Amino acid sequence: MGISFIPNRRRREEAADFELGALMELCLNNFDGFSSVLFAADQEGGPLSLRAFRSLSRNIDAGAVIHPGHGLLGWAYKTNKPVIVDQVSFESDRLLFYTCDENIKSFMAVPLPGLSGVLAVDSKQRYFFTDKSAKLLVQFGQNIARVCQRLFGRPAVRKTTGEGQGGAAEPEPPENEICALWRGLEFCLSRSDHEGGGLSTALDLVRQFSGLNWAFLTVIKNSDPNHYYLVAGSGNLPEGLPTRFPLAAGLAGWLHTKLKPLAIDSLKADSRNSFIFNKNEPIHGLRSFYGWPVLYNDQPRGALVLAGAEGQTLDPALGEVLECVVDRLAAQFHLDRLIHKVMELDQIDSQTGLAHRAYFLDSMAHMLEVADIKGEGLDLFVLATAGLGSFAAEYGQEAAGELLKSIAGQLKEGLRPTWRMGHISYGVFTLASPEADAAEAKTFIAKFKKNLENWPLPGVSGRAELDLFPALASYPRDCSGPKEHLPEQLLEMALSALAEADEEGDE
Repeated sequence: MGISFIPNRRRREEAADFELGALMELCLNNFDGFSSVLFAADQEGGPLSLRAFRSLSRNIDAGAVIHPGHGLLGWAYKTNKPVIVDQVSFESDRLLFYTCDENIKSFMAVPLPGLSGVLAVDSKQRYFFTDKSAKLLVQFGQNIARVCQRLFGRPAVRKTTGEGQGGAAEPEPPENEICALWRGLEFCLSRSDHEGGGLSTALDLVRQFSGLNWAFLTVIKNSDPNHYYLVAGSGNLPEGLPTRFPLAAGLAGWLHTKLKPLAIDSLKADSRNSFIFNKNEPIHGLRSFYGWPVLYNDQPRGALVLAGAEGQTLDPALGEVLECVVDRLAAQFHLDRLIHKVMELDQIDSQTGLAHRAYFLDSMAHMLEVADIKGEGLDLFVLATAGLGSFAAEYGQEAAGELLKSIAGQLKEGLRPTWRMGHISYGVFTLASPEADAAEAKTFIAKFKKNLENWPLPGVSGRAELDLFPALASYPRDCSGPKEHLPEQLLEMALSALAEADEEGDE
């Protein structure tokens, strides 16, 4: 007995399951019913289709479509009034969402405000629902309607011409579409992909709002300022699209280098400049292009790109709204960078850019688990540099800090992927490596020790004379006990070995 959701072409199953599933289950449990169902239309007055349900039945018709006035549910939809039937006298497949009779005896349905939909519950007991039940179902309907409007927007409004009933559907008022877009955007930016949010879901909302075929979001990474990366796209993108491009590549590259919006309503089919990212990309039928650089403090963070097929152009009024969306994305990008920096501060020693003591020990705990699985050992080297104090006394603390950074930089360059390096106190480094790499690790340390003896000073002429005192502790040879204490115990063993070696040198 699980939550089920019927996907619609304009909806994301993840978001609906996360939001609607919980509400539908709560609704059913509150009424102790047999089924709770949500039907909604794509446009006002249009046919209803099943969007979400929670049921004890295995006979729910997933493809059910109910027209206005058909059945009890269609009657609630057409009249916009609640309906309560406490003695259902016909077979329940006439409710139009069961495939066979389920012996339903009570039924209740309420129209949903602003959604062109109906929420209904039923029961196998007679006289089960009361006027108080109907009021409670109305409250559930209001909550569900708000969730649906936030996720998917309001349905299109059907207008009629003259006195006939066959007029064409026209869009709802612009302010409603904008509010729906913004609610959906905030939802997506505040939740992860598995909760129905994420950048791809947000881009689908933006694409639907624009009326164009494709939407893309790029970023420029601090670590690679010469390229931009495609980090998200709307759900209809072709396979095989690369994710990394030179900074000036394609029309999107113009956004990243010129830092100005670009709008092209008509592109020639054979134009050399008609590609978004590169000439060989698997996107066909491109005829219009709209893009905005994502800037924060006038610094490029990426770009929002929209593209359309034949006959698709962007309404200028919608373009103004999308400029606000770009500002919101810029703020989000900056927030994400701040969060990343905070996380780095929690892991990285600011003096060297290496893992600080606590984070290094966490990394070593993982290495110990891997070593146990493989039946291998682990070596921990403590590398204490000597001479930094006297250098600081002669040249100043700032110069000593730059020297320490240059030392750490070289250590990082020589690391193997399976090794971990840390900085546990001023000038004292740690290196953890699998026991199988012992010979290579010792060669690495010997080379580093030799370089320290004649170290070039960063940014100035001259050399520093430093020394290195290494010490070693190995797992499982030198330590045993509870797993959670092993990293700290191994480090203390290596530090003790370092202190003993220092005492022997003094003697």
